[in-house]
Amino acid sequence: MSLWTWTELTAAVHVADQTGPEIRGVSIDSRTVAEGDLFVALRGSAPPPFHSSGGAGRDGHEFVQAAFAAGAAGALVHQLTAPEAGKSMSVGTGTAAAPCILVPDTFEGLWAIARAARRRADARVVAMTGSSGKTTLRHLVEALFRVVGNGHPSTGSLNNHWGVPLSMARMPRATTRAAFEVGMNHPGELAPLAKLVEPEIAVVLNVLPVHLEQFTDGIAGIRREKLSIREGLLPGGTLLVPEALGERGPHVIVYDGAGSPVRLIDDRESRLVFDYRGTRLSLRAPDAGHHHVQTMRAALTIGALLDLPADAAETAWAHLGPLAGRGALTRVGGVTICDDSYNANPVSMAHALEALRSREGGRRIAVLGEILELGGEAPTFYDSLADATAGLSGVITVGDGLAEFPAHAPRWKHVSSVAELPPETFAEELQPGDQVLVKGSNRVFWVHQWTQRLIEALERRGG
Repeated sequence: MSLWTWTELTAAVHVADQTGPEIRGVSIDSRTVAEGDLFVALRGSAPPPFHSSGGAGRDGHEFVQAAFAAGAAGALVHQLTAPEAGKSMSVGTGTAAAPCILVPDTFEGLWAIARAARRRADARVVAMTGSSGKTTLRHLVEALFRVVGNGHPSTGSLNNHWGVPLSMARMPRATTRAAFEVGMNHPGELAPLAKLVEPEIAVVLNVLPVHLEQFTDGIAGIRREKLSIREGLLPGGTLLVPEALGERGPHVIVYDGAGSPVRLIDDRESRLVFDYRGTRLSLRAPDAGHHHVQTMRAALTIGALLDLPADAAETAWAHLGPLAGRGALTRVGGVTICDDSYNANPVSMAHALEALRSREGGRRIAVLGEILELGGEAPTFYDSLADATAGLSGVITVGDGLAEFPAHAPRWKHVSSVAELPPETFAEELQPGDQVLVKGSNRVFWVHQWTQRLIEALERRGG
């Protein structure tokens, strides 16, 4: 099915129309291009106020030919390679070796396509941010959309200056509901993304001590940045916030407060009972721990504001699968692994440790990675986490920042990186009944697929 016609794309980026292929998808990575995609050749750096990280210094134009070889149907470029005889197509100005749209700047071009996608879809749109849990929130909202149909959630963690417009550019024209993650690492990044999304509902899931190195006024600056998501709200739009944020005003709903359309009325060990717009709704409690209930309440409130029926929520939760790296539980060889390795902040790590201590079983073991971007406050935050390890069977720490971590449990080992902690070796030390938590910043475990390798090693061992 066609996502974009060539005419729609040229109109979106304001270049002269010309014959071109039907486009089935949009990609900014030549390694993940699918048949029929439009490949957007981005520079590795981003314009202010945004800051680039992965891929910085590389230019997507180096990979245009690789994208076409992988099946791309066309490309958005701001420079053209030498044409190949018989295969060139003139678009805008100049010629290229395959169907290309030439624009002054591909970053602005991608944003223009995102705006066109937003205009053409008669969709109710949600923008979601938070210091922790926003991908889990998007995962829950995505489950609701699957039940009612015609929904378009962002995928993965596409929440920055490249990911948000890419997710929007992938939105089908028939979409009736959409949800986009919106993130930030530095001051001033979030509001432009919110204005691009133009949500009817903007969600601040929480405000926690992350990216502190980038904010001179600490948590107050993070709170201000997160709340700037309201700058993108459509007239009459709704801002959802938690009670703890203390934000009140017109068009503000506290999703865990008394005025929410969804209220938690019975909090049992394995089942949660909600009043969902007047309907009693009983759902299973999150496997990863009670701290995920807040995210669950936010998702249900979004569903209620989008007028989704209670039975849609019931069906969505009944079929909800785990989300890798965000507290997913895997039982293998008699050992339970809690993979919370995608990222960490002091509050989410404390919650994860609390959940580990509450689990029944044999030994309870925490494999903790350092928390990055805490700045000069890191030792204070680590000290505050020490009590949360009390009662555990053992703690293993990874990263120089945790070298002096004052654990209140037996310190089994400290290593500077996971290279010194092969998961295959660690698997041999585990016993049936063990409960293992893996938690740390993204660069500690997740990028090395450490937890997945641990699970695979346990599978090979066979219990």
